[in-house]
Amino acid sequence: MNRMIKSDHHPLIYPLVKHYTSYILKKNFQSIVQTGSYKSGSKPILIVANHVSWWDGFWILHFNNLILKKQMHFMMLERELMKYPFFAHSGGFSVDKGSRQVTQSIAYAMELLSDSKNSVLLFPQGRLESLYNDHFVFEKGVVRLAEKCWPNIDILFVANTIDFLSNKKPTLYTRYEEYKPTSFSKISWETDYNLFYQNILSEIKVNRHQ
Repeated sequence: MNRMIKSDHHPLIYPLVKHYTSYILKKNFQSIVQTGSYKSGSKPILIVANHVSWWDGFWILHFNNLILKKQMHFMMLERELMKYPFFAHSGGFSVDKGSRQVTQSIAYAMELLSDSKNSVLLFPQGRLESLYNDHFVFEKGVVRLAEKCWPNIDILFVANTIDFLSNKKPTLYTRYEEYKPTSFSKISWETDYNLFYQNILSEIKVNRHQ
């Protein structure tokens, strides 16, 4: 069994990636609007976000840099991380779904979430899905990880959406809220995240008609 690839934050590459993230977002988006409620504390943060495009990691890194101000880590498919190894020097660590390496990846994420300086990003649906999908099906890993770390972490639900309206470039909207689970069943988390996301879509529809 191959050993998983662990993340590190290279002293040159990580700052360059942060700078590049800011640059490409300014270049490609009309504006960026981040709204939500979270009072940052001393705990490490588990970020649970939708996965809709190639942009997702950059969007969350920008959100992390401006709002959370943590050292961000993110789980990435092993084949993709091997293809783009610079991501490992920017906080990426590997997972090989369907293998026993998944256990290693979850244990490593737990280790990261024991340090208050860190945030860890997971895409709980495990694959890219349409921006307009309003029903997410979670894989088990995110809930299992959260249960093992709770209550020594903060959990944030995050959703990214874009809208062009009359502009040539889209506006990026990042919505977030702190999540305090009442149970650690996959169905419960799916229900709560789906409600969070559906409320965002309803808000978008209302704003378009104002």
